[in-house]
Amino acid sequence: MSVAIAVPELPVPTEDSDSRAGAKRRHYGPVVAAVIALAALALLVQFAGGAARSLGATAQPATFVALALNGAPTVAGKVAPSSKFPVAFTVINVGTTSVDQQWVVTLAAPGRAAKTVASGSVRVPGNGRAPENVTVTMPASSGTATIEVKALGSGLAPLVLHVQVTSTGGQQ
Repeated sequence: MSVAIAVPELPVPTEDSDSRAGAKRRHYGPVVAAVIALAALALLVQFAGGAARSLGATAQPATFVALALNGAPTVAGKVAPSSKFPVAFTVINVGTTSVDQQWVVTLAAPGRAAKTVASGSVRVPGNGRAPENVTVTMPASSGTATIEVKALGSGLAPLVLHVQVTSTGGQQ
């Protein structure tokens, strides 16, 4: 009895096939080196970014404040000389961290330079508001008085109220 066994033909190694396999192995070296270099670069960027953030050298979230008048003030109203005029405003913090904001209210009487009538500082929580109320004594003379509310150091334009002071006054 005879048994036939089939044996697949295997390619006989030649010089040409050995050089291709060697060439493939030689190409892995630069690829491995490139992967290691990229990993090292990623670590460097990660470290440098953290160090730059701790030094304050990278962009931070915007922090700024805004001013707003509360309610409907008597902007074009008429008031009597030397009367009390309420000014209600709000300091608004648009940033995510609390801010200590200084403010000042000035009054310019007709024909006179502006003078400070009230000032203060308020801590405004992140994304919060801080209402302030000030009473301004109007000038004794008639004419248009100008009240300004300023947030110091913020770069904001002041809130400006022009109020007519007349002897026939009376708030409207």
